[in-house]
This record gives sequence, C-alpha cells and structure tokens, in this order.
Amino acid sequence: MMDESRAGTPGPTAQEVRAFVYSWLTARQTLPAGQALDSLAYLDEGYVSSMDFVAFVLALEERFAMRFADGDFVAPEARTVGGLIDLVLRRAAPGGAQGD
Repeated sequence: MMDESRAGTPGPTAQEVRAFVYSWLTARQTLPAGQALDSLAYLDEGYVSSMDFVAFVLALEERFAMRFADGDFVAPEARTVGGLIDLVLRRAAPGGAQGD
C-alpha cells in the first residue's frame, strides 16, 4: 500500500541511508577495518544484538518515514549492511511498499 502523504516527495539517497546506518552501527560497535562494510553481516556477526536490532529498526523507520514488513529481515540479503540499505531505499521510495 502506498503512503499518500509521501507522493511526489523524493525518497532518501543511498548516501543518506548509508551515512545513517554506518553512524548508528559505529556508535555501538567498532566495525572491522579493511572490510567492505556493505557486505558486513551485521546481525549474524553480532554487531547488533536482538534488543538493539529493535531500536535500529525503529530508528530507520522514523528517520526515513517508512515501515518494514514483517518478513523483510528473513531474506539473507537484508542481513548485510548493503542489503539493509537497499531495503530502506525500496521502502522509503515514493510509492514504495510500506510494511505490506
């Protein structure tokens, strides 16, 4: 279902989402040096605890005025930083699916 209040409003850029995600993660953990962070499995490798994950999801939804669907984080690609960024961009895009 489309969020009519966002119609005609541009969604966030990949750079904006990436900056927010990296800032959120680095405020809580030291991320590995020399690794491509987009491929970092932030959940599986323990960079975000289950309790922090709830706060992270809520922060993303609030910051980018979007909602995740219940099954969004089942897909393996959503469990990496790059996959998460892509998911936020899809959900926050004008006319993007909102928690369907």
